[in-house]
Amino acid sequence: MERTKWLEFTELWLQVQQRACEHDNRGQLSRLGLTIELKELSRTAHYRVASLARLCGVCERTLEREMKAAYHTTACSWLRTLQVFDSIALICEARPIKQVAGQMYFDDAAHFSRVFKRVTHYTPKDFRRDWMRNGQPPLC
Repeated sequence: MERTKWLEFTELWLQVQQRACEHDNRGQLSRLGLTIELKELSRTAHYRVASLARLCGVCERTLEREMKAAYHTTACSWLRTLQVFDSIALICEARPIKQVAGQMYFDDAAHFSRVFKRVTHYTPKDFRRDWMRNGQPPLC
């Protein structure tokens, strides 16, 4: 069962990467630019939709439309997924979950754990355990 969950997580990560590559390789760049640039702006914006829209020079509604067209998801969902995937490196370093939550701009560890589980189907603690058992995921 745990191995299946791990494979599902790996598949999710590959899907996210594939969508980013498809977006960047289309040749028709959105107003948001390349995925790598958008990720950096998202980190600067502390994974907040309003802050990201400001940094991109668009209103929140335009950001939502562009994200839906480019990534087939909402801006909030895209940012949460990025935030969770960015947290994985810290989790893999065996940092306390409370510290990881703070560094990833969550108000508390419980909220971070809920969001992490919603995206990966793992709690941060279970992810760390399975990462140690199954080997490195493709992003650590």
